[in-house]
Amino acid sequence: MLRGFSEKQKRVLTWWCDPAFQDREAILCDGAVRSGKTTCMGLGFFCWAIARFHRKQFALCGRSVGSVRRNLLSSVRPLLEELGFQVEEKRSQNLLEVAFGGRENTFYLFGGKDEASAAGIQGITLAGALLDEAALMPRSFVEQAAARATATACAVIQTPTNALGYLFYGAAAAAYSKAGTEDASRWDDLARAELEQALEELRAVSVPDEPNPAKINWNC
Repeated sequence: MLRGFSEKQKRVLTWWCDPAFQDREAILCDGAVRSGKTTCMGLGFFCWAIARFHRKQFALCGRSVGSVRRNLLSSVRPLLEELGFQVEEKRSQNLLEVAFGGRENTFYLFGGKDEASAAGIQGITLAGALLDEAALMPRSFVEQAAARATATACAVIQTPTNALGYLFYGAAAAAYSKAGTEDASRWDDLARAELEQALEELRAVSVPDEPNPAKINWNC
């Protein structure tokens, strides 16, 4: 399947398999017109989503929903189906349901053509987002898409230290969502409020005099 791809294209397709990039949260592609950026990014995004997540939500973003179908799905969907992915599109809902190897995820289509577009992506929790031609989208839409991608940390929780990291990540995402990335003066207060709420919720479900308390070395 990887025959015919350049080394850079192969890296885009499989970056998430390389231990050297395990701590990365985003990948950016810049290059000449018709250099295969969209196809490689799209195919790699679907493969990453299916390999790492199950029953999660993702966003496929372009200047318009039509451009997502035209520029991204028209080339990527045939490749997915050739690989054995099951792809069902529900056009009336602007979403795709994709399944492979016993896993399935939902991919919503969003258009980011103007400042009002950011409202369309608010309120949804995403495990990841792909933005095709992000430079053409309003900054507010790109920031909102990034802020909504808060499910990733939750999906990979494996240890108590990761759980703590998830709380920090979620508090930061909530602060960015409410104040934007420019108004840094409000970040600390907003994040503190989120963490205080999380603390109260943890206390509410805690077990008094737990007979088998966890023994944790936080290393931090």
